[in-house]
Amino acid sequence: MLATLLTSILLLSLPALILYGESRVRLISWLSPAFFCYAIGILIGNLFPISEASNQIVLNASVVLAIPLLLFSANVRHWLRLARTTVISYLLYLLSLTCSILIAYYFFQELLNEPIHAAAMAGSVYSGGTANMGAVKIALGASEQLFGEMNLSDLMLSGIYLLVILSGLHRLLLRIMPAFPQTDSSDQETSREDARNEFASLLVPEQLRQVLGSLALSIGMVGLMAGLSWLIWKDLAEIPLLIGITLGGLGLSFLPGIRQYAGTYETGEYLFLMFCVSVGMLVDIQLLFEGTAIMIGFMACVLYGGVLLHTILGMLFRLDADTVLITNVAGVFGPPFIGPVSKVLGNREIIITGLTLSVINLAIGNLLGLFFYWLLGGT
Repeated sequence: MLATLLTSILLLSLPALILYGESRVRLISWLSPAFFCYAIGILIGNLFPISEASNQIVLNASVVLAIPLLLFSANVRHWLRLARTTVISYLLYLLSLTCSILIAYYFFQELLNEPIHAAAMAGSVYSGGTANMGAVKIALGASEQLFGEMNLSDLMLSGIYLLVILSGLHRLLLRIMPAFPQTDSSDQETSREDARNEFASLLVPEQLRQVLGSLALSIGMVGLMAGLSWLIWKDLAEIPLLIGITLGGLGLSFLPGIRQYAGTYETGEYLFLMFCVSVGMLVDIQLLFEGTAIMIGFMACVLYGGVLLHTILGMLFRLDADTVLITNVAGVFGPPFIGPVSKVLGNREIIITGLTLSVINLAIGNLLGLFFYWLLGGT
């Protein structure tokens, strides 16, 4: 009972403390609140007993409630003008992932017990997510040991990549790639200092009423989509649920009254910071060192090789740094991490790109995994 109470208090309050320190501690501002939420969550989860039940509730609820909130204030019409760049970046990511998988398969096929299964499952997890990798594992009859080794290796390697993103990769990319083309409209994203002021202003009664109203709208939308999912599939199907709340959030953003609600984006950001703390609490540092070295090498070749090649191709095609980064974040991490990364980028407009690509990835991840299996001669 005490662990449940303390876990809930930490998950709710830690993002507020970190945001409060952002304007007072330069290191927090430089590395980003998302980085500190993730890192402190890791420390708490490994040093103190936590309530797994409370943590799982916050983990799931924070994601599904945050996505509509982030999209309510989206400028879809402006994003459509950038859709060509998004499509190019996404196709380059799929090409890069294919190349990295083929290279990794070539070098590691003699060292892995199930090389074709491993390649197919790696393709599904980095074009969709862990759920896609699990589905491909079942479809191909891969072993539980292979799935466990790949899942553990992915946890370690993607966690390292996330820390790199949150701690300054964007600043490095801006030295070699164009900046994101900002809009001149009133929806243009605010500076980091303005964002801090907006968080503080959420407690003003008039804005607080609008925040609570938008939060209630988000809860209602999630409830509606969950009900439809249960009615149609007799289960809370992850992919249809994410597609539903994403399309619903985008649809409501066309209504001026909802798009102009104060604090919707900031509230969604806060929920994603709670998610970062929650995810950090799940990371078992001891387990990170128990993975098979060969599998770690294979997965590193796929993940880091694909991201590196995608970045190089983005440079050659003169794509902006934000679009390139959010594209591979959508592939590697999926919807939950689009919010924290967009905050690090200081770019609200990139949210639509990231969530759209994430949903597409979740929808086609299984197909891509099976494609890699067929491509490498699986029968």
